[in-house]
Amino acid sequence: MKYRQHYTPLTFACKEQYKEIVKVLVENGADVDKEDGFGNIPLTSACKENGDDIIDILMKNGANVNKKNKNGETPLIKAIQHSSYKYNDKGIECSKNNYLLNLNDKDENGNYPVLCASRNNDKILMTMLLEYAKDNNILLKLNERDNEGKTPLIYACEHGNKDIIKILIENGADIDMKDQKGNIPLNICIRKDTENDNELVQYLIDHDVDIFQEDNDGYIPLNYALESNQQSVINSFN
Repeated sequence: MKYRQHYTPLTFACKEQYKEIVKVLVENGADVDKEDGFGNIPLTSACKENGDDIIDILMKNGANVNKKNKNGETPLIKAIQHSSYKYNDKGIECSKNNYLLNLNDKDENGNYPVLCASRNNDKILMTMLLEYAKDNNILLKLNERDNEGKTPLIYACEHGNKDIIKILIENGADIDMKDQKGNIPLNICIRKDTENDNELVQYLIDHDVDIFQEDNDGYIPLNYALESNQQSVINSFN
């Protein structure tokens, strides 16, 4: 049975946050993993709307935490995109039942959990993901690019988030991996260093970034520092 515009009753109830209706539907046998006409599944619909109570109901009734919607998004990717801490807490509990979250799955846009957390500038979720991976012996892919050619470290540098940058590098992120324009993280941090405090630049240099890598325009990091007359950054190259 389809509801309005090809929703199933359950995906529509999840989307609209009708908790009691979700409860009744599930108790009466509604399929908690069934896609609607849009390719949405109940759990991704609930995560998108930050429906904490509904997430609880679905997961307690066996919703597949790794099932993808039509866009290739798992509930975890959707939850991180919408900062649903409730889902991530509950998802982590699944490991106790030998039902592990897939932390490396990509959607059709090349998004994956660690990348989404970095792009959202979310240190809390980043830490949760890394701890979950460590506790469950999962080898995280930290250097995969999305469809825009960016890695988690590139996004962290764009935000100027010192904590996430350090977390990623300490866990094996490639400090020299370029984005689609040929920028390495150092180039981005130099341009981000508007206060000229030099902390991020110095951190990357201390961790052996290749300071002679050229971008697609043939510029090396020093060119950007000279261009904006960032004396403290320039001094770091001496």
